[in-house]
Amino acid sequence: MKDESISTEEQVTNALYRDYSEFKKVLYDDICANAARQVLGIPQKLVPYSMIAIGYPAENPAPKDKYTEDNVIRIE
Repeated sequence: MKDESISTEEQVTNALYRDYSEFKKVLYDDICANAARQVLGIPQKLVPYSMIAIGYPAENPAPKDKYTEDNVIRIE
């Protein structure tokens, strides 16, 4: 079904972007799953899909002060 509200070029661009986004997601998921399998010794037939980091940070940096006067909006 052709959408007449946008040009053919925009439709092609949208389709390519949608396909590329899905490709990136699948590729990224595959790379992450393989890395988790390798590090944790998970068999190939199992697919890791979620991980929770548990532990303490290696260092304890001081909190950053993100306040700046420029970020304040004043309405008078």
